[in-house]
Amino acid sequence: ILAAVVLVELKDTYPDMERLLILPYPDRKVDTSMYDGTLYPPLENVPKRYAISHRNKWMVDTSSIMVVCVDHDWGGASKTLEHAVKKGLRIINIGGLWNGEK
Repeated sequence: ILAAVVLVELKDTYPDMERLLILPYPDRKVDTSMYDGTLYPPLENVPKRYAISHRNKWMVDTSSIMVVCVDHDWGGASKTLEHAVKKGLRIINIGGLWNGEK
């Protein structure tokens, strides 16, 4: 939600920017009011328990910029941030101090 709030503010400065909520599950009801749309990546053959980590990897692999709020070096968000650092993405870490490098 913190990243979405930042993106809502950035939309005023960059009106051509598209804010997409990337869904890990196609049938989950979520609030999409802060986004321009939603997208479900190709996860049909991924077991449900791995959907979020696969979605996160897909987001990094198909993005050039990442807005995150990560302040520790453990868990799924930090692993996603590490992957983004390795891929060379431009990273905007709002409120977090950790840069994804161990």
